[in-house]
Amino acid sequence: MAARGDLSFFLLGGIEARLEGKLLALGGARQRTVIADLALNARRVVSTRRLVDDLWGDQAPTSAGHSLEAHISRIRGLLVRSGVDGAIVSRSGGYMMDVEPDQVDALRFERLAAEGDAALVKGDAAEAARLYREALEMWRGPALADLGDSPLGSSAGQRLDARRLLVLERQVDAALMLGRHREISGELESLLAVHPYHERFHWQLMLALYRSRRQAEALAAYRRARQTLVDDLGIEPGPELQQLERAILHQELDLELPAEVSHAAGSETFVPGPTIAAPAEADLRSPSPSAPTAIGSARRHRQHRRGRLAAVASAFVLALIAAAAPLLLRGHGGTVTVRPNGLGMLSADGRAVASELALDAPPGQLAAGGGSLWATSPEAHVVYRIDPATQRVTQSISVGGGADGIAIGYGSAWVANALDGTVSRIDLATNRVVDTIGVGSAPTAVAVGEGSVWVADATGGTLERIDPATDRLIASVSLSSPPFDIAVFAGAVWVTSQSANQVLRVNPVTGNITQDIAVGGGPTAVVAGNGSVWVANSRDSTVSAIDPRRGSVAATIPVDNGPSSLAAGAGGVWVANALSGTLSLIDPGQKRVVSSIGVGNRPVAIAGDGADVWFAVRAAQTGQHRGGTLHAESSFPLASIDPANLWPEAPSQLWAYTYDTLVTYQRSGGRSGLQLVPDLAVFLPSPSDGGTTYTFVLRPGVRYSTGQLVRPEDFRHGFERTLELNGAGAGSFLEGITGASACATRPAHCDLSKGITVDERTDTVTFHLTSTDTNFLYKLTFVFTAPVPVNIPARDVGSSPVPSTGPYEIRRFIPGHELDLVRNPRFHEWSAAAQPDGFPDQINWTFGMSPGQEAAAVEHGAADWTSDIGPGTLSEAATAFAGQLHINAGLGTYYLFLNTRVAPFDDVRVRRALNLAVDRSRLVQIFGGPLVAQPACQLLPPSMPGYQPYCPYTADPSPTGAWVGPDLAAARALVAASGTGGERVTVWAHQGDPPSTPTAEYVASVLQQLGYPATVHFLKESEWVSTVSDSRRQVQLGTNNWIADYPAPSNFYTLWLGCSNFVPADPLHTSNASEFCDPGVDQQVSKASALQTTDPLHANALWADIGREITDLAPVLPVVNFSSADLLSRRCGNYQFSPAVGILLDQLWVR
Repeated sequence: MAARGDLSFFLLGGIEARLEGKLLALGGARQRTVIADLALNARRVVSTRRLVDDLWGDQAPTSAGHSLEAHISRIRGLLVRSGVDGAIVSRSGGYMMDVEPDQVDALRFERLAAEGDAALVKGDAAEAARLYREALEMWRGPALADLGDSPLGSSAGQRLDARRLLVLERQVDAALMLGRHREISGELESLLAVHPYHERFHWQLMLALYRSRRQAEALAAYRRARQTLVDDLGIEPGPELQQLERAILHQELDLELPAEVSHAAGSETFVPGPTIAAPAEADLRSPSPSAPTAIGSARRHRQHRRGRLAAVASAFVLALIAAAAPLLLRGHGGTVTVRPNGLGMLSADGRAVASELALDAPPGQLAAGGGSLWATSPEAHVVYRIDPATQRVTQSISVGGGADGIAIGYGSAWVANALDGTVSRIDLATNRVVDTIGVGSAPTAVAVGEGSVWVADATGGTLERIDPATDRLIASVSLSSPPFDIAVFAGAVWVTSQSANQVLRVNPVTGNITQDIAVGGGPTAVVAGNGSVWVANSRDSTVSAIDPRRGSVAATIPVDNGPSSLAAGAGGVWVANALSGTLSLIDPGQKRVVSSIGVGNRPVAIAGDGADVWFAVRAAQTGQHRGGTLHAESSFPLASIDPANLWPEAPSQLWAYTYDTLVTYQRSGGRSGLQLVPDLAVFLPSPSDGGTTYTFVLRPGVRYSTGQLVRPEDFRHGFERTLELNGAGAGSFLEGITGASACATRPAHCDLSKGITVDERTDTVTFHLTSTDTNFLYKLTFVFTAPVPVNIPARDVGSSPVPSTGPYEIRRFIPGHELDLVRNPRFHEWSAAAQPDGFPDQINWTFGMSPGQEAAAVEHGAADWTSDIGPGTLSEAATAFAGQLHINAGLGTYYLFLNTRVAPFDDVRVRRALNLAVDRSRLVQIFGGPLVAQPACQLLPPSMPGYQPYCPYTADPSPTGAWVGPDLAAARALVAASGTGGERVTVWAHQGDPPSTPTAEYVASVLQQLGYPATVHFLKESEWVSTVSDSRRQVQLGTNNWIADYPAPSNFYTLWLGCSNFVPADPLHTSNASEFCDPGVDQQVSKASALQTTDPLHANALWADIGREITDLAPVLPVVNFSSADLLSRRCGNYQFSPAVGILLDQLWVR
């Protein structure tokens, strides 16, 4: 059999499949449709319903399901006969093409185009041009040319063709930035012959001709463009073309190429991509937007123009580069940037900012209703109510953790709290939260309509339905892919799925999914209005317009970079483009962008309030807030700055901004901060060889702070140093690498040459594991996996730091006292998701003060941040410094293990009885109150993926899964049924753990109420593991706590309840003190772990089932979930909290 890696699919033209270069004999149009559909979604499950829709549309026969199975069978037979097995695999509810995305030309095109966009953002126009050229060279004809007007050909084919057109635009932009205007004039003429209504190409041609000293021809080009648009379409050119004509007439200096570029122009030859003839109506179906405004008015002062637009190669490029984003014009003719972390209101004509409003915390989503504008803040866990007339915040309302989506209806504001799995209902009349409704694990969006409130649970993969009359969940619709946003329109609920590139149409009465509609890449926001359903496609920078009557995409409209939010109203459809820092206005009739304006920062949300349009902005990485020194305090006395020795003692903020790893967590606040993203790697690889081999391609050109290039061998050297210096701490995470176990026994002779192979020629690092490890990518996020130059020996560096790759480097370190971080001059931002540039110029850490002293220093302005806050100080700060204190849910649980092999807890009824009898509100007070801890019914904390609310151990249990209070009567009944009353019980407490003693004493008192004579036994820290993990000691129950190493449920279940972690009479290899072993549960854990990267929706459903089963078996008594607290000085702004790494210190502003 040939390897699946030798199989390739070609969709950018006629549909082809090749094995080792040889063309395979594909079947007819329907078979090719199935192949194309699966290939376009390589490594993603495509639902049976979507495949049927893409084959037959609304004409599907009753036998469609069987016909699809027949097509799948024939395709599999063809591949097997050709020598490939397992390329198409069955999954729950659908099928998956199990090949790498780069084996599909359309997906490789998307990757190269995205890398080109990233290069353009960084200002590397030459690299962008090379990537765009490589992407365009793959095209052989119109995308999916074999499929004609079939449903898939009309949707995916049209989207790909629109994306290609956008790449052509950006290739021309890159050429203009490089001074190749003379070379591209002819190419632009050819493009316009095929796309005569594409205003962007007209704009670029005019600029290219003008820069070639052909002013008269540039003006003639405008006249031809205008005549074509007026004669054929009956419309005038857009404002950008008109402004460019005026600028050419006045010979504006802004149009000239910067001197440093013009001197180097012509150093490379411009090689255009192929010009592919498209259907004559293509430009009418998918018109291109006009360029954002970037040409200065003649009324502006020339000295300001030159400095502000020195790099103007094209307006689109300026929109991509946040630092040079187009600026909004005020009535007086000056220029401003809308201040970040606030709101702006557009003027009536949409060309200026009529007013601005600052908020106390970064905004999330917006909604209008009840005579007010409403804004959520995920970081502050509040909702701001704004009076549009006075443009003031009238109320700040505390809601649940990670307040995200918001909708207004049924006399209330409904807020989705993504971090604690609830929806808050705010009464519009009183501004009070009148109910908190549990709705799953990660509600991110909410909408109202059809008599219900609809909530998207991104982690659970469900659409939840709430009855607003009773506030009860009345239905839960399982979706085929994770939902992102919701709209209710035309008798249906419309749900976007970013991972599946589709919109689901749900019948609100039956809850059935009636359609899967393929849209663009990474659909996020959805809004209804002006007769259509509009979808923002974040990855390919387009907006899809869906005709709700036909249930199909009517148009795909290119917009600026990173559309993130939509608002539909009488004036049109507004698009907030977060990455380009612009707002675009779509004419719903023409289905084209008619204007685009810049806001200078990142617009993340937009909403209409009658005639007014409001938008919310967060900070972009511009120079506006850069600078200053941030003073951080920590009571932990840092002893080492060596990456090998920083874990586990040092908090992640000490190293996250200095060192990089192959993989990291997305550097953003809220639940998205749990997402893995490539850092020093170009992409996240899929494992091969049965899950035991991972090959990473390194980002090119990354340098250490010393100027040395990061090389593949530096990674192996870094791992070997870690095992030699910190094998006891980090070794358990790396022991699966071939050769790592030998390093543990002989650290001085550590050799990972067989476990980590490197290739300088291909810039790759390959890991070879001894067995499958589904959590391996998570383990690569730890600082001890960072690369270290091979010339640094395997001994602690002391006060001389290892060279850094991040935005900061260590300038000074006084062990146990002080650490200074300053900007790394060699750093350039290669991925804003993985390692954004920081705002402060310097971060100064001091160590050794008490928590009370640290809090006082922050309160008096002598320091800017601390997280070492005791319960007493916390309560005081919550009252006196409410605006400076931030509380967030953590990834930890405090619990008691119950020994399932020792009486009386070998009887599940007794374990359940104790869970029922414990008053968790009393335990919350023991831990310091609700600011510090929340009641827990499950071992898994709510912030963890796969968590679903479930609590059978409470009075009045409900579907919301909330703990209400103890049920002592039910507990006593279970004890009586077990016949174990009167047996002696000893609760073991840990003297090194402050909450352990009062917790154990309280639990002993509850046991006595249940009829068990109970005492507490105290152990020293040195005795703890050797005692409670030794099955010979027959410890009945004891306290324990755990904060996850990484956001995978197996880090709780396998470690503390897995069969492999209970070894009788062997405390050294036992962490499962419950002595719980259920092979069925272990198998489910293994299955869910294997799916968590390839099919997270299915995995999360399995984790939820596992959580309920373990809760019912009660091998543990969960007590509380932890919260974390950050106290900031008054001068700090832009607070963001990631569940994975905590506060993003480097993103704070220091005023």
